[in-house]
Amino acid sequence: MRVLGTFLGIVTALLTSRYPVGPLVFLVLTLHILTQSFQCHDDQGSSVECRLCGTPRPPGLELTQGEGVYSCRGLDQSLSIALSGFSYDVAWIVFLAFQLGRAVQVTGLGRRLALMIVRFLGSSLLGLGYALSLTELILSPIIPSNTARGGVMMPIAMSISRSLHSLPDHSPRAGIFLSLTAAHANLITSALFLTASVTNPLIVVKAKAILGLEVTWGTWAAGASVPCIILLLATPPLIWIFCGGGRVHTEVKEARGRVREELSEMGWPSVHEILLFIILTSSLVLWGTLPLTGLPPTLIALLAFSALLVTGTMGWAHVVGNAPAWDALFWLGGLLTLVDQLARTGVIDAMGQSLSQVRSLTLLSPLSATISLGLLYFSTSLLFPSLLTHAITLAGIFFTLGNSLHCPPYLLFALIAYFTSLSGSLTYFSSGHAIIYFGQGYVTQQRWYLVGLVISLLHITVFLTFGLAWWKILGWF
Repeated sequence: MRVLGTFLGIVTALLTSRYPVGPLVFLVLTLHILTQSFQCHDDQGSSVECRLCGTPRPPGLELTQGEGVYSCRGLDQSLSIALSGFSYDVAWIVFLAFQLGRAVQVTGLGRRLALMIVRFLGSSLLGLGYALSLTELILSPIIPSNTARGGVMMPIAMSISRSLHSLPDHSPRAGIFLSLTAAHANLITSALFLTASVTNPLIVVKAKAILGLEVTWGTWAAGASVPCIILLLATPPLIWIFCGGGRVHTEVKEARGRVREELSEMGWPSVHEILLFIILTSSLVLWGTLPLTGLPPTLIALLAFSALLVTGTMGWAHVVGNAPAWDALFWLGGLLTLVDQLARTGVIDAMGQSLSQVRSLTLLSPLSATISLGLLYFSTSLLFPSLLTHAITLAGIFFTLGNSLHCPPYLLFALIAYFTSLSGSLTYFSSGHAIIYFGQGYVTQQRWYLVGLVISLLHITVFLTFGLAWWKILGWF
């Protein structure tokens, strides 16, 4: 229960204060090591709170051979457990995405692409927002990792911001708009295609095992098409309003006059730009052919990062000096440790059992119960530092619960499947790509939460109106 208390404390602190998350996670991990509050395993495979290592076992649990004590080393294992979160793939792909973004910046390739986008599509800031959304839509079916797409798109969005002379500490308005628009477009396209996020196939597997549904790529896309396209069209103007639209619109118009001159001054692409373009293109091809190659997305990012170093496209000094990358790696790894410990202590299972005993759900009609479960599932993403962890932990529980409440199977699947990605809009720490955009420093925590709440309400409204109507036409309920 100590792990649950400190985890909820971290979430509360992130939502209500400006205290940086890195030091907060560091202090919590250190506290758990000293108090030995993690779950250790003794030589017999028993799971026990680390502080009980070396103490007598309760009556009835004595061993037939050896000493009747928990034979584990609490302090040593606590230290190992605290560091275990840094071995998760999601922590490293976030780190590597930051480094790829740094390479796009230092070589000048990002600036060149940004100036070209501004030149051809930048009639307004809103137009740039739609350009980023369109690029996300094109990339999402072939890059099955929203974090990897964030690593590709973030440098372009940030380079556009800098081309408009928008910096985190000077005229940040354009950077705020582009960061938020690109981040939320990523989540929408992740929900649109089965191959757009690593969580989606997991949902399909659970739906088949628990609900007996055979969901194909086309079935997934058909169900998400109408509501997601509406969201892609509606989200940029809504964020544009939060950024004071008209004033930035003028800034973009003025900036377009300088673009042609700046492109001319840049001249032909450098060798490093060409090498980086080849490396990134190769990564996109490998990400797009995962079903054929079987290569993990993190390994592809690691290969790309290694190629940058070997070719001299990016120096080690740039890697070491990329503070946002190291900060994200540290606090995300720490949060993953805490989430893993929540599962090991049985807290997550207890949540599922508690939900199944909620009497108010049993009194609802199947349709109302399905909608209620969808809304509850959406809100629980606040408790998890990644969409994958959220899906792994709760999707099966909610499918099982919905099955017991006689919810329409396809409708239940749709809400859980699509809300898995869309619920990432609530915070900047619920998805790897959001961490990347937030780490650029344009958007404050308070603004991210405010916009995230508004966009989340938009997601829910669209899916429970247009989505329900569309699924009725499809015969899903």
